[in-house]
Amino acid sequence: MEFFNRAHAYHAKGNYDYAIADYDQAARLNPKDASTYNNRGNAYSKKGDYEHAIADYDQAIEINRKDPSPYNNRGNAYYRNGNYDRAVADYSQAIELNPKDASPYNNRGLAHHAKGDLDRAIADYSEAIRLDPKFVYPYKNRGSAYQKKGDYENAITDYDRAVQLDPGYLMAYQGRGEAHQSQGDYDRAIADFEQVIELDPKYTTPYNKRAWAYYAKGNFDHAIVEYDQSTKLDPKDPTAFNGRARARMRLKATTSAQLPITIRPSGSIRNLATHFSVAASHTFIWANWQKRWLTSIELTS
Repeated sequence: MEFFNRAHAYHAKGNYDYAIADYDQAARLNPKDASTYNNRGNAYSKKGDYEHAIADYDQAIEINRKDPSPYNNRGNAYYRNGNYDRAVADYSQAIELNPKDASPYNNRGLAHHAKGDLDRAIADYSEAIRLDPKFVYPYKNRGSAYQKKGDYENAITDYDRAVQLDPGYLMAYQGRGEAHQSQGDYDRAIADFEQVIELDPKYTTPYNKRAWAYYAKGNFDHAIVEYDQSTKLDPKDPTAFNGRARARMRLKATTSAQLPITIRPSGSIRNLATHFSVAASHTFIWANWQKRWLTSIELTS
């Protein structure tokens, strides 16, 4: 018991190697204790070692097949390893053993979501919310699924509830900002991305997204400032450099369009017509390029 308790303490502090070493000792002293294998599996999972984690969950299940916890945890390991079908199977088994636990419903929803089965994902998120109305994650996850289906109103409603339950839930603000942006409500989108930046000033994504919102509003100066900040935080992010280049091109084009046209005495009507023809051609090329670029944007969940 001493090794088990100390391992639990190490685990809580994030010292997973020390935790695993103590779980090893606990398992040697009591090889029939399923919780030791389950907890050691959790420590391996935290380290990203899903192969060892799954082996431990297998052992825990072999000892006690009526405990839903290792099924749920093994489902998490399969999910993180990209094996969504096996994750769904384990979450379903956890639900069968304890149908009143909201967590495996939420987790199974994520696996369905990852497979692209949004309707089943929404059904699982909804059941998790029914079982535990104060469980914040399924609101954000369901909002993301609604958003992917193009149902921005329901998405925003779920994101609203998520930030009400947890005002520090960064990804809920980001998701809501993306939904507002998809609706063309750039001011609200900017406000949400601002909230994300306040929660994590070193996270580059909201700078890029807020830059795009300013760009869409025609505020190219502000867009450039946002992209500048993003490139400072991540000098290897091509999104910010590409976005800033576009914003600079638009700003230059807008500034040039506002300049007065001077017709020199030596000029001719034909030269003037050529000037307008070239300008119109550039405008047409830009408009079509921008349209193609806009339709290629895929918002992340």
